[in-house]
Amino acid sequence: MKTLTTLIPLFLSASLLCMQEWKELKQVDDCSAVQNLILQSDEVKEFGSKLDQFVNLKRITFCFHSDQKLPRGLEKLTSLTGLDVKRRILKRENKDNPLAMCMRLPLDIGQFTTLQLLDLSDIQLQTLPITMCKLKNLKELLLKGNQIEHWPSCLGRLSSLENLELDHNKLKELPPVELARLTNLEFLSLVGNELEVIPQSVSSLQKLNELHLDKNKLKQLTCGVIALTNLQVLSLENNNLSVLPSLKNLHSSLECLFLYGNPVCDNDVQTTLLNTALPDTTIYFCSIE
Repeated sequence: MKTLTTLIPLFLSASLLCMQEWKELKQVDDCSAVQNLILQSDEVKEFGSKLDQFVNLKRITFCFHSDQKLPRGLEKLTSLTGLDVKRRILKRENKDNPLAMCMRLPLDIGQFTTLQLLDLSDIQLQTLPITMCKLKNLKELLLKGNQIEHWPSCLGRLSSLENLELDHNKLKELPPVELARLTNLEFLSLVGNELEVIPQSVSSLQKLNELHLDKNKLKQLTCGVIALTNLQVLSLENNNLSVLPSLKNLHSSLECLFLYGNPVCDNDVQTTLLNTALPDTTIYFCSIE
């Protein structure tokens, strides 16, 4: 039996265990040694006045409210490779109205060309500014838990992306041409959307190791997925799949196949065919929780 080899994102590196808060640095004259910083919304202005001291800053976590902008001059931090934007809910915001709470990114976010990681999870985004297409060095983009209904047009131009996570948004379809441009992707997660079909063009993502499509509305699996001959993990839990095409092409690479919550799990003929076609793959027909 093969073991699950899950991709470990860059943002889990050991250096992030040393995140420092701004209140710890207020009285520090030399901030050149600081590499990871957490900044609250009411600290942005003061941070901006000392920006030129953070010459080795690699990652910033901003805790913002929806009508606040990123501080000016961040593009001058040439060592900056990671940016997290976290949302703070103001008392005046209507928590029952998602549209009123939507956050907009500043158009100049494309200036941060050294970024390799951008975490924009759970901040009620509806779309991304087209200027993000300038982030040519971006390798990881996390967009989980937002309000995105349409595939952002800038994504297809982020050719260096290796890890893309769009879990728990409102996507109904994927644009075939835009998707096919992400040829360096190794990890793609689209859990908890409203997708009914995966485009045939997904076959262009030949570096893909993991594909997570749980909790969508898939009724069939396209041949494009079967053409992903480097795929190690394919997760399809809780869809509407009653029949699967032959997955024999994946037998040499696929380590784990997750099928729990699909009608196909109740079909003895299909389960036998799958076990025969993928003898070295661990197939989960039942929940592992």
